Parts: sequence; structure tokens; C-alpha cells
Amino acid sequence: MELPEGWEWVRLDELFQWSNGKGLTKQQMSNGKHNVYGGNGIAGTHNDWLCKEESIVVGRVGAQCGNVHLAAPYSWVTDNAIYASWRTAYIHLQFFSCLLSNLRLNELAGGSGQPYVSQNILNPLLVPLPPLNEQKRIVAAIESLRERSQKARSALVAIPELCDKFRQSVLAAAFRGDLTADWREQNPDVEWEEVTLEEIIKSKPRNGYSPKPVDFPTKVKSLTLSATTSGKFKPEYCKYINEDIAPDSYLWLNPGDILIQRSNTLDYVGTCAIYDGNFGEFIYPDLMMKIQVIEEKAKPDFVYYALSTQATRQYFKENATGTAGNMPKINQQIVMNTPITLPPINEQVEIVYSIQRSLNAINRIFQEYENTREWLNLLDRSILAKAFRGELVEQDPNDEPASVLLERIRTEREQQTQDKAKKPGRKGQRTIKTQ
Repeated sequence: MELPEGWEWVRLDELFQWSNGKGLTKQQMSNGKHNVYGGNGIAGTHNDWLCKEESIVVGRVGAQCGNVHLAAPYSWVTDNAIYASWRTAYIHLQFFSCLLSNLRLNELAGGSGQPYVSQNILNPLLVPLPPLNEQKRIVAAIESLRERSQKARSALVAIPELCDKFRQSVLAAAFRGDLTADWREQNPDVEWEEVTLEEIIKSKPRNGYSPKPVDFPTKVKSLTLSATTSGKFKPEYCKYINEDIAPDSYLWLNPGDILIQRSNTLDYVGTCAIYDGNFGEFIYPDLMMKIQVIEEKAKPDFVYYALSTQATRQYFKENATGTAGNMPKINQQIVMNTPITLPPINEQVEIVYSIQRSLNAINRIFQEYENTREWLNLLDRSILAKAFRGELVEQDPNDEPASVLLERIRTEREQQTQDKAKKPGRKGQRTIKTQ
């Protein structure tokens, strides 16, 4: 990329010195005076601090590796992150926090299993260095535009909850018989019965299988919990498994199978979805169980909606078990004992049709919500990309060029190194030489 006039490329280690954070227990991260930063931002408080000055914090390992946060002065950083010591007064720290966020450091992560971002990955990165005054103008422009996008996001916050309330009201009406009242007038002899799930499924629910995943494509793909957390099957959430699964194994999913999350947070335990992929394409994990409906008694779509009602969700919450620190769980017996209000097959078909027709409008609204949210994310990324190409604010020919800043930074760093070398060691201190 060609830089604007007055800008310079610079290695990141010329500007910052990175240090690993230090671990704390949960007990140590409560009721303290100073914020504790991990890979996902503020993780608690502590009575001591590691960073006296404002610092850039980068997630070091796991799902949060590459996340970038700006830590307030007098903060602690955990061992899930690394932090930058600010080496010079000639850079704007917030500018570089935004810059590193734009670099998507998670895509540079190493590790074949657990991804990580190390100092060795960060140090050699070449980053653009604008004049100091331009750094400040860019940050001001970014903040102004972000404020606008945040207002738009705030307006969107209520939409998912409203959509969910509408869905639940539709399901409640359906299982009261309100959506098919006209149909029953034409079929007056129809009666509903109260059954348990056990009476309408082919066999007991079975847990899945979760072997260690691999980071290369294989013939076997296993779903993750995220594949069904939304209540809809999302095939993109899967992992590759380097094992042979017999073609006749119960682990393979068939269209119409209902997947139930047997372990998750209390709000999501028992969440279900219908598998609508291809046979022989996916297996399911240990934290899910699978049921197959006896279609002479019940339609899979009808059972799925019955399991998604507020009443059934509450049933799973009340019956979930778990020890402190573990996610709540439901077992096969709890699932089999799930109460189901069961109309005749013909009315089940009518109920499913009425539910789907009623939900189409709200699904379109939710899709527009997701599209808008993604558009805002793209807009934010576009703003940052323009900023670091020098296209967000105008260049000022009167600004001191970055080449001068860079020379000062290098001179300053050299002087600091010399001063450190001249500083006498503590009494009794030994010098250990390494190869």
C-alpha cells in the first residue's frame, strides 16, 4: 500500500515494548481498586496494578486472541493477554489502538490447536505512522463517526427481544388452539390429548460424541453448540473430526431429527432445532441429544415448536441440574418426561402452517435487523480502513512529517538503551548470561 505524503512505515517494536500479563484467581479479581483486563476487556478488579500508564491490551490465547482494548492507567492485565509499554511521546496511543483493531490480529494467530498471538507475531508488523497532528485528527474523526454508528446500534438493541416476544406470543396462541379455531369449527369432534415426549419418539434421546477436532478438512464434520443456539440449524458452526464414523452410526444426522442442547447456560439449556441438512454430512456433539419423532403420531415441525414454547423452556430451566461453576444440564429422563399437548395429525399440520405464516413477517424483520447490524460492522471497518490509508481526513502540509518523528523515536530509544546499560545493578544482584 502506498502511503500518503508525510507518512512512514515502521515496525511495531520500534513503538512499543510488549509484556505478558500475570494470572489472577477469581477471588483476586473482585472488590479491588483497579480494573483487570483480559482478552475480552475488563474481567474484574484487583488491589494492585501492572500498567501505570494507559496501555494497549491484546488478547493472547483462545477465542479472544487478537482482541484489542485500551486499558486505563493503573490497570492489571491477566495472562490471557499481552500489553504494550508506551515507548515515546511522539505517537497517539488511541490511534494505534484503532490501527491494531483494524489489522484483525486473530487472523495472524499461530498454533495448530489453541490459537495465540505472541510478541514475536506483533513485533515485526509494519504499520503506517502519520504525523502526530494527523494521528489526532484521525482519532477525532473516528470517534465522531463511531458515535453515530453507536446511536444506530442502540436503536437496534430492542429488536431481538421484541421479535422473541412476538414469536412466543404466536406459539402460545398456537398451543391454546387460537390459530386453528376456524379449523376446529369445521372439525368439531377433534380432541387434544396430554402426553409426554417419550410417547411420541422412536427411542430414548442419545447424547452425541465430541472427539478432539483437527484444523484440516476431513470426511467427518461435527456440529458445535452454536449450530443450534439460535433455534435454527446453522451448518457453518462445525468442526472437522479425524475419525471414521460407521455409515450406520446413530451419530449421523437425518433430515427431521430434532437436536436438543442438554448443557448450556440456564437461558439456553434445552434449546432445540430441526436438522434440515443432508444425510451423512454431520454428526452431533456430546452436549446435544437427538430425538426422532414417530411421524404417525406427531410431525417433527410440530414437536419442534412445542419444545420451543415458553412453557417448555421454563420446564427445562426448572429441572436442569448442575454444581457450582458448571453449566446446567438436563438428562434423557427429563427430556422424555416433557409434557406435550398433542392434537390429531391433521390439526398439527394446520397449526404448523399457521405458525409459519405468522412468523414469516417477524422473520423478515429480524433478517433486516441482522442485515443492518452487519452493514454497520462493514461501515465501521470501512471507516478504519480509510483512516489508515490516509483518506479519512485531509493531510496538512504544515504537519511535521512522520520521518522526523521516526528519527526522534529512534534517537530516544537509543538513549534509553544507553541509560539502562549505565544504570548500576542492585547490591548482591547476579548477572545470568544466556546463550
